[in-house]
Amino acid sequence: MPSAAEPPVEARRLLAGVLVVLAAVTAGWFWLARPQKDVTLPPPLPAAAAMAGAPLSPAAPPSVAPLPAEPETAAPASGPAAVSEPLAEPTVPPPPPARSPLPSPSRGKEPSALPDASAEGGSPAKDLTPSVAASRLLPPSFPPESQTARPRLKEPDPTLEVFRLGVLYQQAGDHRRAIEQYRALLAIDPRHVAALNNLAVSLRHLGELEAAADLFERATTLDPTYDKAFTNLGVVQQLQERRDAAMASHLRALAINGRNWESAFDLGLLFWEAGELERASQFFLKVVAVRPHASAYYHLGLIAEHQGQRRDALQRYRQALQEREGAQADLTAEVERRMRNLVGELRR
Repeated sequence: MPSAAEPPVEARRLLAGVLVVLAAVTAGWFWLARPQKDVTLPPPLPAAAAMAGAPLSPAAPPSVAPLPAEPETAAPASGPAAVSEPLAEPTVPPPPPARSPLPSPSRGKEPSALPDASAEGGSPAKDLTPSVAASRLLPPSFPPESQTARPRLKEPDPTLEVFRLGVLYQQAGDHRRAIEQYRALLAIDPRHVAALNNLAVSLRHLGELEAAADLFERATTLDPTYDKAFTNLGVVQQLQERRDAAMASHLRALAINGRNWESAFDLGLLFWEAGELERASQFFLKVVAVRPHASAYYHLGLIAEHQGQRRDALQRYRQALQEREGAQADLTAEVERRMRNLVGELRR
């Protein structure tokens, strides 16, 4: 028999259950009351391409415009000096929200250097200094000097200065020295069509028509879209009295460039000489629509006078006197003489 001092079995079981429940409640309370850890993930680093910004656009290479002769194959005039375009500034992405520190550099890819800023083209690139916005993109610790990208200077085009010197000699009327420069350039680059054109212009001024025609033909073969070379070829063919060939060359130039007023003028002269006044008038009207020219107005006046349209002829002669382009002393005197005759006829 159990002693009177020991509690009954049911009481012991009840006490044990109560203790288990109390222990579980206490453990649960401690678990809920523990401190919470910050589990907010850091924002991702921007992509390397975005941090590097937009690539720097290279400066446009310098160039010299083709220098065609006028209808009388005058020496070409130099084009405007080429100026390098400014490089575009790199764009900087907006900073990420300040929620947590950025991860260490090992977790993101930093650009090792700015994009190459050297210019592509005929003249050396300028020594460029990265902008303040771009400098912020560099990593905190700079890489060794051997790993830092430096702007590369492109070698200058040796033919560019030779070409410009030839143009200067042509402008000064020294065609023999211009020929020397263009021949030196063509020894370096035999396919330089602008040099072929300008060399032929100087040869034409020295009376070497056959050599000039050959060079113009070479230029048009190398570049079939070079309308000024076709114009100059037509001029030389006119001087050689090759009328049909000259017309074909000028028509080809106009087919390439509808605003080629020099070829339109020469076609007007060719049709005027052939007695085809209507076609001549069409080309002279095309000239003055693109570039008002005293000689074109004069020929329009001649055509109107020949057709018996005296008032129209007077109007064209007045326009010829108002234009400085193509005006010459002998042309002005002839226009004034014809105007006096027409005014006298109209008063009768």
